[in-house]
Amino acid sequence: MAHQTGTVNGVLALMNALETFAESNGWTDRELTTADSLGLSKSSGDDQVEVQFRWVSSNPTRITVHQSVDFDAVGTIPGQHTNDSGNGYVPGTFNETNIALSRNVELRDASMDYWFFEDDANGGDSPYLYVVVNFTGNQYSHFGFGCLEKFNDWTGGAFAYGWRKDDVLGQTAATSAVGFHRESWMLDGLTDGSTSPNDLENYVATLHMEGMVNQVASGKWGVVWARVGSDGNQGTDGDAVAREPIIGGFRGGPTARAFGRQPKDGITYAARRLPHSSVVPRQHAGDARGRASRVDAGRRRHQHQEL
Repeated sequence: MAHQTGTVNGVLALMNALETFAESNGWTDRELTTADSLGLSKSSGDDQVEVQFRWVSSNPTRITVHQSVDFDAVGTIPGQHTNDSGNGYVPGTFNETNIALSRNVELRDASMDYWFFEDDANGGDSPYLYVVVNFTGNQYSHFGFGCLEKFNDWTGGAFAYGWRKDDVLGQTAATSAVGFHRESWMLDGLTDGSTSPNDLENYVATLHMEGMVNQVASGKWGVVWARVGSDGNQGTDGDAVAREPIIGGFRGGPTARAFGRQPKDGITYAARRLPHSSVVPRQHAGDARGRASRVDAGRRRHQHQEL
């Protein structure tokens, strides 16, 4: 695994550092033509990872996180490439207020410590690049992208995630669950789509997937809800095509579930449709040292942590 840590002053310096680090580890710089956008790409044996980021050019404190199947051309606005996932702000006036309306990462226009992690896992079939930023005090933002180590034979596997932190202050035991339902953490979004704001499907991680049972014929995307029982509104991709719900995630405790798909006719778990990821594995409920208290032998094989 390659890694790098450092301190930068502002969003543009962070994204320049990310561009350099990514290129040095085999990623292609798709676009950094101005001071407000970056695109990165990497081919693997399983899928093509295409991600783009955008930010305001003056005193930025947030970046959008976009993912697409295709990259059209340098100069195409992030979010408008062919077969875009649908998450990340595109329409209307591009400003910080509107960036916050869809998948993004909160940063700061000042000094920030950062950590980059990159690996071509699974023999190069599952590359990933993760970013952690200490943007203020003891608060950290995360964003990342890559390709899952897949089970079975299906088209896709590329993913991207941003970071959404619940803005409700003064939470108590009675309100903390509501706060959880407003957040998206890495490849895990414990959101239900019905707790205000009711458009949280636009913030969560996206997963490229095609040809699944009961998936719409032209569908290319899944959204990572994490919990069973969303409101059924997964939203649409950039071409207005319906997306699929992905349940499960990588947190422990009573909310932990197998990472899998929830098709129209019920729940289908990872062993049959979608993979566990050896990059960011599911965190099982367990003791203080993170050991699982109750997992079957098949799941135990996928419990390791690579970071």
